[in-house]
Amino acid sequence: NLFASAEVTSLLGANEVKSLIERLKKGNALTASLTEEKASLSDEITNLKSQLEDAVRDKTAAQEALSSERDEIAQAGLQALEEAEGKIASLTEAIEASRGERDA
Repeated sequence: NLFASAEVTSLLGANEVKSLIERLKKGNALTASLTEEKASLSDEITNLKSQLEDAVRDKTAAQEALSSERDEIAQAGLQALEEAEGKIASLTEAIEASRGERDA
């Protein structure tokens, strides 16, 4: 260990060497703590990213379903309109035929 060498101890003094060793230990503990925190945050980010991807996928599926439902409703509306137009045309012909018979 560098700090334990006699030369460093004689240059700095025993108390300073002990202080530096304690600071180094605290720094190592802080580094380990930060590494754990980084891993935890990384896991949380991964989880949130997955949830976001799921939400986007669900939104897209809902939009597609809504679009399909709109198309079905529009198609049913057009069909009802065509049927109504056909009935109106038939009624108009019947009314005109009835008027023609009545006038004759």
